[in-house]
Amino acid sequence: MVVEPAFQHRAFVGVQGGLAALSRHARILARPIPNPPGVFTRPRPVQPPSIPSTSSRSPSRTSSRLGTSPWYEPATHVNISPSNQATSDRTCRAGDGAVRRTLFPEHGGPVYSGFTIWRIVTAVPGVRFVAQETWGSGRFWGTQPLKDGRVHTYAAAKVPGGGRATDDERAELVRLFGDWHDPIPAVIAAVRPEDVLRHDVRHIAEPLPAFHGGRVALLGDAAHAMPPTLGQGGNQAIEDAVVLAHHADPEGPDLAAYTADRKPRTTAIARKAVGAGRLSLMRSRPGIALRNATIAAVSKAAPALLLRSFDGIADWRPPKPPYASDQAHTRQAHTRQAHP
Repeated sequence: MVVEPAFQHRAFVGVQGGLAALSRHARILARPIPNPPGVFTRPRPVQPPSIPSTSSRSPSRTSSRLGTSPWYEPATHVNISPSNQATSDRTCRAGDGAVRRTLFPEHGGPVYSGFTIWRIVTAVPGVRFVAQETWGSGRFWGTQPLKDGRVHTYAAAKVPGGGRATDDERAELVRLFGDWHDPIPAVIAAVRPEDVLRHDVRHIAEPLPAFHGGRVALLGDAAHAMPPTLGQGGNQAIEDAVVLAHHADPEGPDLAAYTADRKPRTTAIARKAVGAGRLSLMRSRPGIALRNATIAAVSKAAPALLLRSFDGIADWRPPKPPYASDQAHTRQAHTRQAHP
């Protein structure tokens, strides 16, 4: 098989000794780097700031309905629905772009990235899986083994957005990947049609003017939706949360420092993710030949260079304490003690 080079989240594959194919016929181009110095060694824990419980006046259990809801700013409460209200100095709102559209109504929002993703989690008896990824012409297929013995599979293809299979999505996978190398056909055969998930990939091509409006902050995909080709969507959302906790002060005027800290980094990573998608999904025969030859040559001559694609991504470090939110909580506690 073609061994996965260190592109995108594939750098982790290389460190873990996994395999991946760059052509459906499984020609070996690169071998994993057993332990590259200074890269992806031990996970670095992130110590979050202490988050106090909500006010004693808040309900102990609050249910919310997804969708557009009334929203008033500034305030220390949010109306989640006509029948539910949560009160706190820190409120988190989850929604599918509703808050972003309210803050920046002139922004066009996410656009189609040019490819669709299919996802599967299934068991394939008798097959031993390693982390691998196969690149074809306008398509790729990846597998990640899970601890319980099942395998998580993702497949992508450059197809028109909004499409659906005329029969079922497993049959669509057979048409697209059924003649690829083992164990891809076995995975497709093992999954039930109703367990195949299909979603168009969308990203925010034009960065938002800011990641905040007043005291309202956007995190994750709401702020910087990106293709999954770098495995960074969820990672950047976690970084957002850590940085927001560092800057957010309930008594402060706005969250401009949060935007200033996060927007340049996430914009650069989102652009790299778009580029990584183009690299793995290219259709041009000369381009594919050049890509594969370059990866094979670099992997053989200087394998550590393949990890350079993660420069500026994997070397992120969380802000150092103190956190503004912790300081504000301390001030509030002192005020309550002084004025019981």
